[in-house]
Order: sequence, then C-alpha cells, then structure tokens
Amino acid sequence: MEIEPFASFIKTTRVEAYENLRAAMADERYAVLMEGLRDLTTNNSADAIEEHHGIGPVAADDQLSIATAKVAEHGDRITSNSTAAELHKLRIKVKQLRYILDFLAVHESDHSAELAETTRELQELLGKHQDAITVKEALAAYEISSHARSVPVRESGLVEPFKQQLAACTDQCRREFPEIWARWKFC
Repeated sequence: MEIEPFASFIKTTRVEAYENLRAAMADERYAVLMEGLRDLTTNNSADAIEEHHGIGPVAADDQLSIATAKVAEHGDRITSNSTAAELHKLRIKVKQLRYILDFLAVHESDHSAELAETTRELQELLGKHQDAITVKEALAAYEISSHARSVPVRESGLVEPFKQQLAACTDQCRREFPEIWARWKFC
C-alpha cells in the first residue's frame, strides 16, 4: 500500500470531521451548554450546579463508588465473544473511573494506589484494542474510496498483511484482558 493515497484519504476524513465539529459548535445546544458552564464558573456554587442540572453535588467518594460499580458491572459481561463496541463502552467507563482516581490522587490520599494502577493498565489495554479497531475501520473505508482506486494493484497487496497485523493486535489484547481484569477485580 502506497502511503500517499491513504494519507490523502485520512486528511480528507479529518477535514470532514472538523467541519462536523464546527457545525456542532454552531448549534443552539452548544450555546446552551456554554451558557451553563459560564453560570457554573461565575457562581461556582453547589446551588448553581443544582439549579442548572436539577441535581445536587455528589461527593468524590460517592463518584468513585458509582464509577467503580459501573466498570465492574460492564466488565463482568465481557467475554471472548464480546464485540469491539462492548469493549469500547467498557473503555469509556474505565476512562471515567481513571479521571476520578486521578482527581483523588491530587486531592486526597485515602484511595487505592493499586486500583489506580490496574485501572491504568486496563485503560491502556482497551485503548490499544480500540486504536487497532479504529485503524481497521479507517482502512476499510479507504479501500472503498476513490483514493484507493489510484493505487497500482501490486501495491494494494500490502493492505492484507497490515490488516493481519491489526487483527493480531486485537487478538492479543483480548487474550490479555482476562488476566488484567482479574487483577482489577481483586483491587
């Protein structure tokens, strides 16, 4: 696979994504979100949060318990047959937990360092898996694009080994998951 057509395809995809982002930021919902954030930073009070969202603030320990329970609940459902989307959903929950753990590491000292470390390991593994999936999806989209049609047939034969490398990466992540998950659950 010659890199230039693929790089051109990725650049075009990125430009389209930025255009979609600009459109989303021009939407009224974005303006409402920004207004709410300005109110929160201006008032910086629990009353402002409650007024804007209709809920009261939740303590960091409660947030940690909630996030940990969500990770545990979703992670326990992961099997060798789970889809990439299910693993990605777990990755998002793990990232949210990691944000809370990072916050607690700065502001408090009574959270588990072992939980933080295994959460980081789990996040990295799931991130590596998702990166390979994202590249496979981009490659599949590229193969049916006009950019790919400009590549000589002899060079397009390099795509298959790359796909196999990505598949091997996702397989390895899936094999490593049970061990890391067991360590995380033990924390």
